[in-house]
Amino acid sequence: MNLKALAAVRKKKNVTQVQIARALGVNKSTYNRIERGEIEMKAAYLPIIARELGLAIDELSKVLFLNLEVA
Repeated sequence: MNLKALAAVRKKKNVTQVQIARALGVNKSTYNRIERGEIEMKAAYLPIIARELGLAIDELSKVLFLNLEVA
């Protein structure tokens, strides 16, 4: 899973870790650890993160698993 690409997309979309953490119901430090790969991301988080980033789930999957960029 390409978590560096996730962080890059989040920054490109001007979304903070705090915004995503709140949407997921976790604290910022927990989300930060997910982005750094220290904690495994739950599959249930994917649609929530996609929504917060304004992406379709398939677009987010391409970023995470195929290392593709999104517009």
